[in-house]
Amino acid sequence: AEFRAAVARAARADASLVRAKLGHQGFAGVSDRLGVHALRRFLEKHVERQYRANVARVVPLLRQERQATESALRAADEELAALTPERLRRSAEAIADKFCR
Repeated sequence: AEFRAAVARAARADASLVRAKLGHQGFAGVSDRLGVHALRRFLEKHVERQYRANVARVVPLLRQERQATESALRAADEELAALTPERLRRSAEAIADKFCR
């Protein structure tokens, strides 16, 4: 709340300064471009433009990542499906034999 109050005070001081420099008529033409609200509108528009410009590049990358992830998942599922207790026992025995030598 304190920060907001300080920003509001600074905005009023800035508006007063601009009004003093430009006069009432000149101030009316620029008042909508002053302050934090104008900056916020500008930044929101800028972010939206950047987002829209980059969507065309990001979507294909996301699709490639999705395909790679699905492929890795299928491979992991196949490996898990191939595991049987007997096969695990044989693998464990082979490792134990190598370790005990």
